Amino acid sequence: MNAPSAQAGSSSEEAGARSIAGDESASGSLQVGRFVALLPAAAYQLNELESRLRASGTYMPVAHAAWSQTASSWGTRAGFPVARLGIDVPGLSGNVYLEHGQFLHLGLSLTWAMESPADGLKAAPGTAFTLNETRRVRFYERNYYDHPAFGVIALVTPAQGPRAPGRAPGRVTPASRRFAALPPAARHAWLASHLAALRAGRIPLAQLP
Repeated sequence: MNAPSAQAGSSSEEAGARSIAGDESASGSLQVGRFVALLPAAAYQLNELESRLRASGTYMPVAHAAWSQTASSWGTRAGFPVARLGIDVPGLSGNVYLEHGQFLHLGLSLTWAMESPADGLKAAPGTAFTLNETRRVRFYERNYYDHPAFGVIALVTPAQGPRAPGRAPGRVTPASRRFAALPPAARHAWLASHLAALRAGRIPLAQLP
C-alpha cells in the first residue's frame, strides 16, 4: 500500500463557484482560507512514522509534506491543489481542504492514476483511484484516510498557542497502530461495514480490530 502523508458537507452555489482557496476573504458569512507557507523538512512531525512504514516492507510512503494555512468556512470545499502543498507524485492530483464550523474538518479529494498498481488491486496500468473523504479532526491526533489503493495519514496542529495538556505531538493510540498494521483489504472491508457507526462515535477506538 502506498501512503502519502500530510501535516496539516453541504455546499452553497456561491461556495461551489470557488473550489480553490486563495487569499483569505469573506463573502457574507463564508470565509475562504489563506495559504501561508510550506514548512521545511525540519518542522515535519511524522518523520518517525514514515521511517517505520518504510521499514515495514508493506507500506511505501510516496510523499511527505507540511504547510501552514488558515481554515475556510464549513461547507465551502475551498482547498489547495496538492502541487501547491509541495506534493509531486506522478499521476496524483486533487485538493486538500481545511474547514472550520462548530468543529474542525479536514477533507481530501484526490485522484491517483497509478502507472503500476499493486497486484492485489487487479487493475490495469494507468487506472485512476479516487479518495474523497471529509472527517472531523482534533489537534495533535493522527488521522488515517484509507483506500484499497492508497492512504493518507494527516496531522493538524495549531500555528500558535500552547499544546493541550497531556497531548504529545502525533500521539497514536495502540488501537490506531493495531488497525494500521492490518492488510489494506482487511481495513477496507472493516471500514465498509462500520464507517457510519465509527463516524457517529458508537465504536470506541478500543474496539478497532
